[in-house]
Amino acid sequence: MMRCVGICADAHRRKMTTARKPGQRQRKGYQMKKMLAALLAAMMMLTLAACGGGSDTKTVDVQKLADDLKNNVPYSADMIATAEEDLNYKLDPPEGTTIAGYMADGNAYDMIVVGQCASADDAKTLYTNVQTYLNDLKTEANRYQPEEEARLNDALLRQDGTVVVLCVSDDTAAATAIVEGYVK
Repeated sequence: MMRCVGICADAHRRKMTTARKPGQRQRKGYQMKKMLAALLAAMMMLTLAACGGGSDTKTVDVQKLADDLKNNVPYSADMIATAEEDLNYKLDPPEGTTIAGYMADGNAYDMIVVGQCASADDAKTLYTNVQTYLNDLKTEANRYQPEEEARLNDALLRQDGTVVVLCVSDDTAAATAIVEGYVK
């Protein structure tokens, strides 16, 4: 029994002599751990900052761009505003997409569609949906109005970041110049 008390007393004495006293410097191993923890924290912050970096895509006022295309590009027919519900039905845009457009009044295939998507992946989906719709119109025009098919083949269809634009008009170059002004 006496031996146990002696061993315990020795361990307690060693612990007391190795304990840090106020104002005494920390051991080297402890300082390394703190430095390593600080370094890891800094690396995590840099990683999070890199992942959460803002995108360089522009947000476009879809109605303003659609109006600009309508008012400054020549069309073969009068252009009538298309309800958002009709565009959603025809083009099935991804959730969170803002869309505006105009369709020709009459038998012409003139049209304007401008969509602002929540992400570039959503814009790719919308672009594919608009491409499918345009191909369906080409097939229909080939059967019933072959002269309109050439205009559909010359249509402006492009995706820039989160923006998708379709413009079937008499002057694709003028439409392209207007779109460039909005997306650059």
